[in-house]
Amino acid sequence: MADQIDQANDIAEAHTRRAVRAAISRVDYSPLVDGDCDVCGDEAVKVRRVGGKDRCTPCRAKLEKSR
Repeated sequence: MADQIDQANDIAEAHTRRAVRAAISRVDYSPLVDGDCDVCGDEAVKVRRVGGKDRCTPCRAKLEKSR
């Protein structure tokens, strides 16, 4: 019985991983560009438009962490 449960769990995990990968691939990220971060004020860094503002990587990470 334990083998059947383990097999069912493995199948469910594989389906979940596949669904997550598909969802991530559908996200439309804006391109990284050279610019100024609107949140922390860093100048001449790579930024991406997120939430209506140009954000550097650390600021995007803070935003994702707060969500």
